[in-house]
Amino acid sequence: MMETVRPTSEVSFETTVRSTDAIETYWQIFRRRLLIMSGVFVVMPVVFGFAFNRELFWILIAWGLIVALVYALIMLCLIVVCGINTGRRSKANGHIKWTVGDKGINMEDNTASLQVKWSGLKGFVETGRLILPRFRNSNGYLIVPKRCLDEATRTNLIALLSLHLSSRS
Repeated sequence: MMETVRPTSEVSFETTVRSTDAIETYWQIFRRRLLIMSGVFVVMPVVFGFAFNRELFWILIAWGLIVALVYALIMLCLIVVCGINTGRRSKANGHIKWTVGDKGINMEDNTASLQVKWSGLKGFVETGRLILPRFRNSNGYLIVPKRCLDEATRTNLIALLSLHLSSRS
């Protein structure tokens, strides 16, 4: 049985984002789109080929599979390239100082600072290596690598996120 943790009013920590963290985050963002579009590229030729011209049925299925594979490869390459670029930018900007409290999440690095109110977030995803608070009006996530958090900080952070963000997305 899972024990309920009462969070402290504020949690502070520092993180650095590696390319692998960013790649995993982009995968969270694009995986559903990748599956849907690949399915469309396979199903549509089947429907049109079977309904309109049975002689072209197998040619259209093959074409749909080829387009789906090319689309998947392009998307996977984009995920990797975007992840590597995000990791490079993060390395150039240094450590990110986080403060998570009752008003929201504050982040600060060498070049900028960002304050996100709880109303600007709609949930969070916890993966094996990351905690990803999700923005309300976009597919964007904030990246919090678990390797940068000790056990007490991680527990408090998840408790604060659960308290302020009612549903996980």
